[in-house]
Amino acid sequence: MFCSILACGQNGEIGLNGELPWEGQYPEDREFYEGQTELALRIGTRGAIAHFSPNRPSCLISTNVQKPRHCSYVYNWKKLSVEQIFADIEERVKLQTKIIVGGVKWYHASASFVDRIYLTRIGKSFNSDRKVDLSIILAGRKKTSSLSVRHNSELIFETWE
Repeated sequence: MFCSILACGQNGEIGLNGELPWEGQYPEDREFYEGQTELALRIGTRGAIAHFSPNRPSCLISTNVQKPRHCSYVYNWKKLSVEQIFADIEERVKLQTKIIVGGVKWYHASASFVDRIYLTRIGKSFNSDRKVDLSIILAGRKKTSSLSVRHNSELIFETWE
């Protein structure tokens, strides 16, 4: 199963100078992300996967095919289609869940190919230099769950299929 996981502000904000615009403000979101990705293969761009670890398998999507230490595979998505990348990962990686973790262009390109989307909506605007277009990412999908965080009304965890 291929999924996407992302958190964004009210206007699709997801990045500022290579970090989350809300870095450190929402530990519930960090816990949710860690819980969803702990036993999964993370697939993302260089900015989206901040740390490569032998304990957390990952694939890098980049036009720079230099493989970082502890990175499982690197795919040049300018030369390969999303379908080709997903098929190769499916064949090589035995982990049941593979999760797209960013960046913006990769979220948009892979959106129609993933089975499920985990979205954290943050009910606040942020300064940002990276924004996603949720109309692209959620096109043709149905929200299957929505959970508000009890002690923080700004956070809503949603699942879309």
